Amino acid sequence: MNKPSAPHIQIVPIGGLFVTDKDMIIQTVLGSCVATTLFDVERKIAGMNHILLPGTFHNKNVDKMLDEKDLKYGIFSMEKLISGILNLGARKESLEARIYGGSFVNNFNQFLEIQKNNVEFVKEFLKMSKIKIVEEITMQNEALKILLWTSNGKVEISRLPNINKNE
Repeated sequence: MNKPSAPHIQIVPIGGLFVTDKDMIIQTVLGSCVATTLFDVERKIAGMNHILLPGTFHNKNVDKMLDEKDLKYGIFSMEKLISGILNLGARKESLEARIYGGSFVNNFNQFLEIQKNNVEFVKEFLKMSKIKIVEEITMQNEALKILLWTSNGKVEISRLPNINKNE
């Protein structure tokens, strides 16, 4: 008797993204970064990104940022995630978005605005793109491991112990 094989797992690194119309699991781990998952409920097409920074244009490296279009910046990652999933045949009106991360994983970064900026950027980008947000788990005190099942759009979240917390 043949054992059923485990689904393929695609890991999305910091500044990465992945879209697919295949049955698999897309995974990432988040601290202060933010991930967005998109899922077309009709066509079973899914994707996930991992954003480090929102990509605002007020620093001295603007020209370099625009030339490289580095996916660690939300402005480029969100655009590529949406276009990638639409290019596989998804329809925007069938998309559901979920937002995760922006966690405070140690005492030092509790005072930084980057988590809030990342989360607010993604929410505004999705609103402008007219994509419905169906879940948001952000601004937590622990890192998150995210698993997206591309067959049904289900997301499994594991809260990781905060080893940097001074208590």
